[in-house]
Amino acid sequence: MADDAAPHSGGEVPDLSAIGAVPPPGSSPLFSMLTNRKAAQEQKALENPKKEAHDEVYRLTIKALRFGAWILGMLVLVRIWHLVGLYEWGDTKLRWLTTEDLNSIDKMLFSGAFGGLVLGHLKEVMKPADKD
Repeated sequence: MADDAAPHSGGEVPDLSAIGAVPPPGSSPLFSMLTNRKAAQEQKALENPKKEAHDEVYRLTIKALRFGAWILGMLVLVRIWHLVGLYEWGDTKLRWLTTEDLNSIDKMLFSGAFGGLVLGHLKEVMKPADKD
């Protein structure tokens, strides 16, 4: 019966005050490494703020392009599904978009204006930073 008892029952309660506590600076190698890296990044940004701002916009643009490509891929996948997929499987309707919805997807996918807008914006964002 003694083996069925809960741990620490009737005994001393363990000290849990250290859980969630922030270690003092310099006490952890990981904490020191992160602080040194952030300090180096801040120093680099202060030395050449225009280049750092341009680099940050470049990184954000690349992320936005990847996200846009993912969305475009999903639109193409849905369009292909509605083009060649089954209409229904038993009682479940597998095509959920109306003809108007499909037409608007087609207009967006195959219009040159959308691509021209993206490319025009990319030319401005991706040009090299001016040296001052």
